[in-house]
Amino acid sequence: MKSKDSSSPDRLDPRRRALSLGLAAAGAFVLLKRSTAHAAQRASFSNSTGSESASLKVPALACDAHIHIYNDRFPVANPNATLPSQATVDDCRRIQGRLGTTRTVIVQPANYGTDNRVTLDAISRLGIDKARGIGVVSTDISEQELLALHRGGIRGVRFSLFQPDRAVTRVDMIEPIAKRINELGWHVQLQMRSDLIVEHAELLKRLPCPVVFDHMARLPQSESGHDAYTVIRGMLDQGRTWVKVRRGSLSTSAKLAVRLRGTPWLLQWRQP
Repeated sequence: MKSKDSSSPDRLDPRRRALSLGLAAAGAFVLLKRSTAHAAQRASFSNSTGSESASLKVPALACDAHIHIYNDRFPVANPNATLPSQATVDDCRRIQGRLGTTRTVIVQPANYGTDNRVTLDAISRLGIDKARGIGVVSTDISEQELLALHRGGIRGVRFSLFQPDRAVTRVDMIEPIAKRINELGWHVQLQMRSDLIVEHAELLKRLPCPVVFDHMARLPQSESGHDAYTVIRGMLDQGRTWVKVRRGSLSTSAKLAVRLRGTPWLLQWRQP
């Protein structure tokens, strides 16, 4: 009768067998840890449908020109505006780490009205060397309050008038406020319907400070959209107007984007 080969599995040295079992367990642990880490990463990106890193490397000092911060620590002042889920500064940092951006412009959401504390707090936490803000104010704001906003990193005033009946500002506020903030080197940021752009074209053209249209100006494929496009193109040609380009059109005419050069780019995190 032949004896079994000394290399047969059931003849392995107990130490070798223990080592083999240990290596197998370690491999299973590593795979489990990786799977858990990937699941945690996917869960960590608030208000984002993806978890992978950006496929293109962004340039140094890349700046997202338009994000919103929502935080339950601050009271809602405008209940008519749509209130999205939380989008905090910590959430913003995780998104920045994923995409590679290092600077950002925080735009005051409509929900908080003229109470700019949520935006000022976000600028402070991100660092005034890495963040600036666009606030919302009314015509009765004092000079001291404007200077306090400036020290806090605010560099523009937004008029969100796409739904005028839900807005906390009005068209007739634009020019008086523009005259006051021009001395601070700020700009006016507009989100207006195309018919309002056409109706108030002369007002917009004579504003003393720079003008920024966000959301690619949200121009519809209609006659009023075409007329508003003509107004904005004329303002762009004067060199003191910019249009923010974003992913997703919001029913905007794409022809405006393809004819613009040197426009700010925005992620629009977190969009209601």
